Amino acid sequence: MKVKLEKIFLAITIIIISIVMFYWISQKEGFHEDEIFSYGSSNYSLDNVFQRYGEKDEINQIIFDKILVGNVVDNIKFYLTNPNQFMEEYNNLVKQEKPIWKTKQEAQEYLTIGKADILNYFSVYYNQSRDVHPPLFYFAVHIVSSIFFGMFSKYIIFLINLIFLILSFIMLRKILKLLDKQYLSIPLVILYGLSIGAISTVIFLRMYQMLVFFILLSLYLHIKIIKNKFDIDKKTRNILIATTILGFLTQYYYCIFAFFEFLVLIIMLLKSKKYDILRKYIKYHIISAIIGIAIFPASIYHIFFSYRGIGAGEKSGLENIGIYLKELCYAFSINEILVLGFILILICITIIFVIRKKEKLSSTKKNILAILIIPTILSFFVICLISPQMKDDTIIRYISIIIPLVSIIIILILDKITNIFIKNKKNISFIVILILVGILSIYGLITSEPRYLYKGYNQILNVAKENKDLHYIYICDNNFTYLSALPEFLVYDKTMIINNNLDNLEQLKDDGELNRQESIIINIKKWLDYDKILKDVMEYTEFNNYEILYESDEQESIIYKLTK
Repeated sequence: MKVKLEKIFLAITIIIISIVMFYWISQKEGFHEDEIFSYGSSNYSLDNVFQRYGEKDEINQIIFDKILVGNVVDNIKFYLTNPNQFMEEYNNLVKQEKPIWKTKQEAQEYLTIGKADILNYFSVYYNQSRDVHPPLFYFAVHIVSSIFFGMFSKYIIFLINLIFLILSFIMLRKILKLLDKQYLSIPLVILYGLSIGAISTVIFLRMYQMLVFFILLSLYLHIKIIKNKFDIDKKTRNILIATTILGFLTQYYYCIFAFFEFLVLIIMLLKSKKYDILRKYIKYHIISAIIGIAIFPASIYHIFFSYRGIGAGEKSGLENIGIYLKELCYAFSINEILVLGFILILICITIIFVIRKKEKLSSTKKNILAILIIPTILSFFVICLISPQMKDDTIIRYISIIIPLVSIIIILILDKITNIFIKNKKNISFIVILILVGILSIYGLITSEPRYLYKGYNQILNVAKENKDLHYIYICDNNFTYLSALPEFLVYDKTMIINNNLDNLEQLKDDGELNRQESIIINIKKWLDYDKILKDVMEYTEFNNYEILYESDEQESIIYKLTK
């Protein structure tokens, strides 16, 4: 009866958390460029980026227009026997690059599934081979986008993330069940599920909540192996191999936690002299690695040689560990000084009472704590070292896998402290911990907002809707971040994307399409010299009057209307 009641209340808790998630996704106004890329790379068959000068970049132009036409075998042989030919054609195409007017239909095609692309998983796979992430998440986006045919909505990926959040809750409960702490499932689900970190992970339209699930599943399997005295039955073996492969194909950060988990368990097996199991355990991971790489060979390049690979520059480094710690504290809505002090107090109290009671942990409990705590701490520091330099409000994605693990640790510490004072009265301990977690969660929801809301973007969309029949010029300084403006491109009649670093604004002088317009809208990113850019645009065109329609430091944009 108690188990049934616990399941009912847990289900109610999950429903409430899901409602909270729906509330926050409804508050999300804009997008990070990576979020828009999630849609385009999953759904567009011609390229993984919305190119400003055509349908495809130079590499895809050669592959699709010259290699994958006619006799493909002969074409491949030709380029293999003439290695300089590819680069010569590539360089010629680069020289011909010129921003063109893109229609809102083209933006729609990039973000949504067309009839010809339903279940076109080859394009998804190929697009990701040219990116720096594995394809599993993008396959899921493609499937759900096919269901919502022709529709672009933030709820498409949100639903995927919500499903994996609920699956993560199930794994948290299973982990506590293995620890004989099942009665703490509801406080743990609340602590994690209502944390600003979890909410941010779910409303950030990327693969990180899927990654969290596979991390928790892997942790569950390793705790199960330890509890079974390192015996790995056939079912556990198969799930472990499948989890390792799927985690690897979701996001390469899975390898960080899995690697430390692997090392810790190997040390345990060596200490226990379980050599037969050790060989099998290593063999299972070798099999997983071979299958994972065989499924997605591009992963070798991604991990070791890409601009996000382990050898790439511009990493955060040791000096930014403090930033990541601060963001981890923000994930639980607690000041970093307070949380560190609180943890130290809890640890000291625990040590004192354990010593006084002369409590000795069993080897199994020690091993379980080791497989939980050591990979968590080491993964955090490695993530700090290898993650790219980012603004404070965007790095929470990289520590998303740490948040549920820290939640488990916090719950176990609170349980230890309450049991010391309450003397193993589970019901009272549950109530005390639930109250503490409830206060923390309510405080967090009142005082903090999730990341990735991009509030204020609706004002930019309103400007677009009011001027939807006009042409739109979007000026930035790179070939990727403008993806965040795709919702605007869906509204305006036509859009030209100009990279201020690469494109000569003087070319506007000869643009007949532009010169036929009586007025246009122009968006210049505020980190650029927007006064000079505006002056140059007006000098090279027939527009001689302007008014500012919108200006925002938060959105880093200034939007003008130019008239003749």
